[in-house]
Amino acid sequence: MSVPQPLSDLAEISFEWHNTTLEQFIGISPKLERFDLVHFVASLYYMDADKALTECYQRLSSGGAIFCTIGPEESFYPKLSRKLYGKVDLGSIHKFYTEVDIINIAKKNDWKYEELWRTQYTVDITSCFDESSQEGGFILDFLTHRQEFRNTADKELYKEIMDFLNEESTTKENGNKVVKPEITAVVIYK
Repeated sequence: MSVPQPLSDLAEISFEWHNTTLEQFIGISPKLERFDLVHFVASLYYMDADKALTECYQRLSSGGAIFCTIGPEESFYPKLSRKLYGKVDLGSIHKFYTEVDIINIAKKNDWKYEELWRTQYTVDITSCFDESSQEGGFILDFLTHRQEFRNTADKELYKEIMDFLNEESTTKENGNKVVKPEITAVVIYK
C-alpha cells in the first residue's frame, strides 16, 4: 500500500493491512517477521494483554516500540468497565486494561517502558438521560456494549448505570451533562 507523497518524502514507510484479529494474525504470522512499531489504540482489551504484548514484543525489531493508548486506572472508562463487569455480556472484552496493568506487564518481563502523557477530553452524555432520545440510546449501547440497553436491561441495572453516569458527570452552565474521560500512552521499547 502506498502512502501520500508528503509522508513518503519524510520516511521510508511500508505496511500491510490484515483484516483479521490479533489472535488470528499471530496464528498465521511467522515468528521471524519483525516490526518496528506495534500500536494498540484503545483496543488492547480485546484479548489478554499479557499474551498480546508478549507476542508482539517477540516480533519487535531491535529498537522497535509498542505504543498503547489506554484509560488511566481511575478514569471514566475503567470505572464503567468495573461497574458493568459480570452484569452485561462484554463480548470479547477480557478486561479494560489501564496504564497500571501495562506497566506491571512491562516490569514483570523486564521491558523498558515509558508513560508519555495524559489528556482529558469531554463527552456530552445529556441525551442519555432523555429516554426518548435515539442518540442517547446509541450512546448507552456504546457505553454498555449492549444493543438496545434501555429496552433490554432490567430496571435495577438500568437505574444503577444511570446513577453511575449521573455521579460521574458534571453539569455545565447550559444544563448539559458531560463526562471527562482521560487517556494515557504507554510505550514499551525493545
